[in-house]
Amino acid sequence: MKQVEVLVETSCNNAPKKALLRDIMIAFINDDISFLLEWLADDVSWKIIGKRTYESKRIVEKALRELKIDSIQTMKIENIITHGNVASLNGLLELKYETIHFCHVFRFNGFGKKAKINYITSYIIK
Repeated sequence: MKQVEVLVETSCNNAPKKALLRDIMIAFINDDISFLLEWLADDVSWKIIGKRTYESKRIVEKALRELKIDSIQTMKIENIITHGNVASLNGLLELKYETIHFCHVFRFNGFGKKAKINYITSYIIK
């Protein structure tokens, strides 16, 4: 089991969507795909700018299972912003030999606590 240091510079106190996004990123770096899938709508679309777009929960799951980032040492979340059914977070992953900066923008299919993510736009810079 890999040990990744997680640093969160923004407060998630009393902000359920902020806490959820933090937990989603922690699940992502720990390959906890089942947790991620719980929060994705069946018709989810994941667009990685400059790369490709994955359409449907089944295809996103396949992409997540194929994605391997084994040498993450630290994940730093710098900002988590939420408003209505839209949210975003940015930060960086420190790997053994490189740093990856990221920003993910999420749109939920509703405004409630149980709303699922139906659209993700990811910006990833090495």
